[in-house]
Amino acid sequence: MLWELRVHRFEGLKGDQARIQDPGSGELREVPVAELSAVPTLPLAELDRRLERSRTVENPDWTEAQRREAIIRQAISGEGSTAARMQCAAQTLGLSARTVRRLVARYKTSAQTTSLLAHQRGPNKNLRRLGTDRERLIDTTIDQFYLVRPRKPMEEVYREVVRQCRKKHWVAPARNSVLSRIRALDARMVARRRLGAKSAESVALSTPGMLEATEALELVQIDHTLADVMIVDSEYRRSIGRPWLSLAIDVATRAVLGFHVGLEAPSALKNLVLPRSRCASNTPRCPRRAPRYRRHQKPAGSCSGSHEPFMSTMVRSFTVKPSPAAARNTALR
Repeated sequence: MLWELRVHRFEGLKGDQARIQDPGSGELREVPVAELSAVPTLPLAELDRRLERSRTVENPDWTEAQRREAIIRQAISGEGSTAARMQCAAQTLGLSARTVRRLVARYKTSAQTTSLLAHQRGPNKNLRRLGTDRERLIDTTIDQFYLVRPRKPMEEVYREVVRQCRKKHWVAPARNSVLSRIRALDARMVARRRLGAKSAESVALSTPGMLEATEALELVQIDHTLADVMIVDSEYRRSIGRPWLSLAIDVATRAVLGFHVGLEAPSALKNLVLPRSRCASNTPRCPRRAPRYRRHQKPAGSCSGSHEPFMSTMVRSFTVKPSPAAARNTALR
């Protein structure tokens, strides 16, 4: 809601009095309902532009916008004639009276501090200059050649755009112009059209982040992948299947501590748990009196995929307790 040209959060209603809260200061007020008004609706493109601007704005620019807001609010609701108030605000801000009137109009539209941020110089990166016909052709080509299954590379989409433009005797757009429009597409929509609903859900639920470790063996990351090779038998050369590769990598040093290659799917019990009897036996691979090098040390914490075999209670009980740094990363699963 708007009250005195300022956005407030509506908390409740009691008779003809409304309880509102200033989102900036958190102050609660009770004001007459007649003094409230609805927030004007801005176009989605303008809202996106302001949101992106608020994320990348520098502190000096934001401080200047707040100073402008205080002066603009005083010029709107102050005493005296409008021309005198605008002239006083222009002198205080060091701007022309026409610029101040434009700022007042922008502020009255949304009553947001972002509306008073100085416009960045240079061309608008989101402005498209190819014309309606070529823009429509690019959008149609992307929809018919890129957002389809089986997936096609972006370069093929660009070649099709060039072919269609030459057929119509138009000037073909630059390669980066086509690729930038593809990269600007919504990732979830692209995954749904090119990969399917299941992959689109994994893209939407993915959580960004990183694993941090400062010492060797503080945190070991275990992951698995299906190798892009095909194993065949030695006699008839018939396909047996694709092998699974399991890797244990130290996060701090990026050293590969171990690996396993096999045709069976990843399993904590089959691939990653070493039987005690094997280490206890006096074999050349694991002698009984082997020196205690640091590479024989157990990791302080480990993390693996979220597959069901690795999330079982029995497997989790085998994992040693994490160090404080590993616990802070919440990477032990």
